[in-house]
Amino acid sequence: MTSRIRSSVAVLGCFLPVAAALAQPTIISTNSAALARSGRLSITGTGFGADGTVLVADLPSWVSTWTDTRIVAYVPEGAPLGATSVVVDAGGQQSNAVPLEVTSRQADGRVRWIFEIDSEFIYYRPGLAPDGTLYVHGYTQEGGGEGRVFAVSADGALLWIQKEIYWAAYVPPIAGPDGAVYVGSTDGLTRISPAGEIDWNFDGSVGIAASAGIGPDGTVFTAFETGTTGAVALDPATGAVLWTNNENTMLCIGCSNELRLGPSAPGGPDDRFYVYWEGLWAFSLDGDFLWQGFADLDPHEPGIGSDGTLYAPHGDELVAYSALDGSFLWTANSPWNAYISDVEVGPDDTLYFVSDSTWVDAFDSRTQTSLWHHDVEQYLRRPSLSPDGSTLLTSGGGSCNTPSGECVISFIKAFDTTDGQELWHLDLDDVWDPDYRSIAWDHARVAADSRTAYFTGFILGNGDGNDERSLLWAIELGETAVFSDGFESGDTSAWSSTVP
Repeated sequence: MTSRIRSSVAVLGCFLPVAAALAQPTIISTNSAALARSGRLSITGTGFGADGTVLVADLPSWVSTWTDTRIVAYVPEGAPLGATSVVVDAGGQQSNAVPLEVTSRQADGRVRWIFEIDSEFIYYRPGLAPDGTLYVHGYTQEGGGEGRVFAVSADGALLWIQKEIYWAAYVPPIAGPDGAVYVGSTDGLTRISPAGEIDWNFDGSVGIAASAGIGPDGTVFTAFETGTTGAVALDPATGAVLWTNNENTMLCIGCSNELRLGPSAPGGPDDRFYVYWEGLWAFSLDGDFLWQGFADLDPHEPGIGSDGTLYAPHGDELVAYSALDGSFLWTANSPWNAYISDVEVGPDDTLYFVSDSTWVDAFDSRTQTSLWHHDVEQYLRRPSLSPDGSTLLTSGGGSCNTPSGECVISFIKAFDTTDGQELWHLDLDDVWDPDYRSIAWDHARVAADSRTAYFTGFILGNGDGNDERSLLWAIELGETAVFSDGFESGDTSAWSSTVP
C-alpha cells in the first residue's frame, strides 16, 4: 500500500510543472490604445504559452507572431467601432482585459491607407490579383528566417496570413488570373489559393532564380539555378511538371527578378519568356531554349516593347535586342556616363528610367533620342509606369546618403510622362528621425485602372528590436496640378546611337 501511495505522489509531481505552465496569461501592455480595423496589435506580457487566440471584442484575430511573452495580432475587420477590449486566451486560460478603441481606416491626403506587416523586411513589391487583392511576402529573423505571406484587400483589410511558407521571399510574389499567388523561397515555388490555403509546393532542389510567370493558358513558368531543374513549366492546378530545360550551366547570384513573357513579333501573342542567369536566356513556352544574350550585364529585368524588342541598361548605355534571336539592334550612349536603372516601357514604346541615381529620363526607342532629362537632386530608385502611360513614379530618401550629404525623409514622386514635370511629392515621414524612419524599397505595383500605386518598404532604426515591422502603402494617383521643386532640365541632345 505504501509503494502505491509513493507512486501516486510521484505521478502527481510530474504534473505540477504542467499546471504551472497553464497559469493565467497576463497582458502588460499593447502598442496602442486605439487602432483601426486590420491594425497591427502588438501585445507584451507573460504566460502566453506556445499558442492560443487573441480576442478583440470577443472576435478571434489573425495572429502572425506568438511567443510566451509577445504576440502580434490584427484587429478583426468585424470588430465594432468604439471602445472594446483585448483578451489573450492561452490554453483555455484568459488574460486580463485591456481597453482598445477600434477606429475605421482613414485616408491622409494621397495616402489611402497604410498596412503594417509583421515582417522585419519587405524587399519586393506586392503581387496584385485582378480583384485588387495584394500579396506581400516578408522576411523575419525571429523563428530562423520564416517568411509570412499576407493578403490585403484593395481597401486595406487583412484577408489572411499564411505562416507555413518554408522561408523568406527570394523572388517577388506574383498573382495569377484566378487570384492565387505564387511565392518563391530558397529552392521552392508555392501556390497559395485566394482563400489562403497552400495548394502545392514545387521543390526545385536548387536556388530559385526568378519569380513565377503566367502564360496565356495559365501555365506557370519559373527557373532555378544550376541543378536538376533549370527552366520549368508547371500545371497551375496541381504543380505537376509539364517540362524542364537544364541544357546549360545556369548561375544566378542575386538575381531575384520577375520572369518576363513577351511576343516574338509585333501584335503577336506572348510566345516566349526570359530568365536572367549570368545573362538573359530566352525559352519558348514549349520549353525550347532559344538564345542567350546580355552575357556581361548585371541582373536586370528587360523592358519589352510592343513588337517584342528587349531593352536593358548596360552601365551608362541603353541597349536594344531582338526577341527573335537576341541579336544586337542598337546601343544608345548617354552623354553623362551615368549608371542607368531597369527600364519601364510605355504604351507608345517610350522608355523611362533613372540615370546617375538622381535623374529621371524619357527616351524615344524608335529614333534613339532623349525626350526629356530632369534632375531631382535626390537619390531615386527604379521607376514604375502607370498602365495608361500617363504617370511615372519613383521613390527615394530615407537616408543621409545624398549628393549634398543632408538627411532626406523617404518620399514618393510622380512625374508627367509627356514632359517630365513633377506632378506631386509625398513625404512618408513627418520629420527626419534617426531612431525611426521608413524606407519605400522596391518599385511600385500600379493598379490596372492607373488610379492607385502600391509601395512596400520597411522601418529602419526603430530602436525596438522586438517590434520590427514593414509597410504597405496605398497611394492615390488622381488628378493634380503640376508641382515644382526647382528641378533642373538636362541636355537631351547629346545622346549617341550605334546601329550595326
